[in-house]
Amino acid sequence: MLGNGEAQKEAIRPDFNRSIFIDFSGAKITSDAGFLLMREVDQRFGIIESGCSQLVDNRSASHKKHTFEQMIQQRVYQMAAGYEDCNDADYLRIDPAMRLALDKGQQYGASQSVMSRLENDILGTTAGRQALDTMITRSTDALLKKKNKKRLILDVDSTEDPAHGNQDQMAYNGHFGKNCFHPIFCFTSDGDGLAASKVVKVYNGRGDVENRIKECKNTLRWDKTSCHRFPANEARLKMGFLAYNLLHLIRRFYLWGEDARRSIEWIITRLVKAGVRIVYHARRWHVHVASAFPLGHHYRAVLGWQC
Repeated sequence: MLGNGEAQKEAIRPDFNRSIFIDFSGAKITSDAGFLLMREVDQRFGIIESGCSQLVDNRSASHKKHTFEQMIQQRVYQMAAGYEDCNDADYLRIDPAMRLALDKGQQYGASQSVMSRLENDILGTTAGRQALDTMITRSTDALLKKKNKKRLILDVDSTEDPAHGNQDQMAYNGHFGKNCFHPIFCFTSDGDGLAASKVVKVYNGRGDVENRIKECKNTLRWDKTSCHRFPANEARLKMGFLAYNLLHLIRRFYLWGEDARRSIEWIITRLVKAGVRIVYHARRWHVHVASAFPLGHHYRAVLGWQC
C-alpha cells in the first residue's frame, strides 16, 4: 500500500516531481478518439459492409465471437491510426474507443491471433480479396460521386516493397536492385485511391501519385507486407488502401475552413490521436473530450454532418 492508502500499482515517477505517479491503468481513457470518426465515415458510405456479404462464414459457433465486418473494421481502423502490426490488436482490443467503433460496448475486440487468421485464412483467399476490392470500389464511388466530374486524370505508378526473408512470390527487381514486391497503384489527380496490389513487370512514369504513395508508406506503412503467403500480403495492402481512403474521405469532405490541404500524417496526429475519457452511465456512452481541444470543429463536421 502507498502512504495515502492507495493500492500499489506499476507506476512511473518523474524526477522533477516525485509526487506525480504515471501508470497505464486508465481503462476508460483512449488516445485514439479518431476510431469513432472512421466508423462514422465507414458506415455513412457503407464501405466495409459492402464486401462482407461476399464472404461465406464457415466458422464453428465457438469461433464467431467477432463478425467478419467487425474484424475487418478493427484491422483497417488500426492501420488508419498508425498501428500497422497485427500485434497491436492485443492492446487495442481493450481500447474503449475501438470497442465503441466496433459496437462491442463492454466486450473486447479481436486479438492478434484472430487478426492473423483474418489475413491468411479469410481475406488471403480469392473471395476475400474480391470482397476487399468491393470495399475499395465503394470508397472510391463515394469520393467520385461528390465531384460529379465527367473526366478524370488518372495517376498510375508502381513502388518498391522490400521482401522479408524467403517470402512467397518475391522476386529480384533490377531497377531497385533488391528482392521485393512491386505493387502498382492508381489515384486520381486529387489523390482519391482507385486501385492497389497487382504485381507488374514494367515501370510506369511518375506523376503526383508518387507523393501519395510516399505519404502512405511513411504514415500507414503500406510496405509492411511481412506475411509469408503472397495472397495474405495482397489482402494486407488492400486493407491499407482502405485505411487511406477513409482518412482521405475525412480530408476531402469534412476539413472545413482549412486554407491548406492537410496531409494524412496531420489527420492522424491531430484528429485521430485525440485523447478522451469514455464512461458508461444511465445506459449511455459518454465520450468526454478536453474543453481545450482546438480541433473540435472538425469532429463536429464529421459527426454532425447530415446527408
